[in-house]
Amino acid sequence: QVPANSLIYPRKGNASTVKYNNAIQRRKREILLSHQPAARKNKNLKRGNNFIVSFRIHDPFEHTEESKVENFIQEILLLDYQTLDCLRDTIICESDFQDVRGDISEDPDVPLTKMSRDVYRSAMFYFDNTFYVDKRHVDCEDYSSIVKEWGQSHNIKFGSTCDMSLMKVGNLNVRFGYPYLYVHQGVCEHLVIVNDARLVT
Repeated sequence: QVPANSLIYPRKGNASTVKYNNAIQRRKREILLSHQPAARKNKNLKRGNNFIVSFRIHDPFEHTEESKVENFIQEILLLDYQTLDCLRDTIICESDFQDVRGDISEDPDVPLTKMSRDVYRSAMFYFDNTFYVDKRHVDCEDYSSIVKEWGQSHNIKFGSTCDMSLMKVGNLNVRFGYPYLYVHQGVCEHLVIVNDARLVT
């Protein structure tokens, strides 16, 4: 399986925010370096047959009357035969790296015990009126169920719920530049935009 490529764009802030964000970035690098396998050249790719899809991940988004869509913080490239769980595992959000002990902003260099992403592993994508949930762990919740319950009470019909690990990127029915949804950590919502697709040459 070809690892997804990820471009991370740092955010600006005051001195305390920068210190905290730097600690988060260090932990991200440690995790990525220690858990991701080295990239290997895939000899099975065929020119004009396989294609690459570009996903842009935006900052966590809260809808209000004055809310604006933040700039994308990450661009992820996936091959057509990779599945949505690869996309889910490559998305980097600060909420995933929070210490489950709570606020550590006063001492951000304190040794990390366990991250929230290791405890709260549920996640969901919403593409083209279909929910794709993470079912790889027995403790994963189906976020689509509560959305469908809300829809029934408001006469809104949603589509089916599928396993994200079974859905290939190349089989998605999406529109370029159209906003889709990624939810994790219960309430952390990101806009996901399919930016581009191109053949392997």
